[in-house]
Amino acid sequence: MNQYNTTGRLTKDPELSATANGTPVCRVRLAVDGAGRGRDDNGRPKVGFINVTQFGAGAQAAAEYLKKGSLVAVSGRVEWHAWKDEHDTTRETHQIIGEIRFLGNLRSPEERGRDLEHDQQLAAEAGDATDVAVQAASGPTAEQLAADAPRRAAAPAAAGVER
Repeated sequence: MNQYNTTGRLTKDPELSATANGTPVCRVRLAVDGAGRGRDDNGRPKVGFINVTQFGAGAQAAAEYLKKGSLVAVSGRVEWHAWKDEHDTTRETHQIIGEIRFLGNLRSPEERGRDLEHDQQLAAEAGDATDVAVQAASGPTAEQLAADAPRRAAAPAAAGVER
């Protein structure tokens, strides 16, 4: 059985992308107490770092609500990848493909709106057609978010997100 469950904190903001067919993909990196090799100077297990990938609607919710430092629980399967680097050395990495559950330190509605406005401003300044398309598809403005706050407050529960 290939099942992995852990709890940790995000080491940086989530990265959202999409597959070729448009499925949302969210990648995060967790710091997990006790997942590292050996012990620190105080005799406690070292912190380990784990890459996690989630697909679908949950990926979009994770990218919207999580931020660096958010506490999450992860459940999924472990996948190993091996490749040769530029020096022909075999390299390996692992990641968890699964579900991310939100436990604490989430983005506030104001933070989500501010980040959205910042992304839209950067896209407009760049003037690139691709960025403008991303801007148009990226969602509501901060004013729309504020007006729609009651519905959005219920959104995490509807998307399977725990508060």
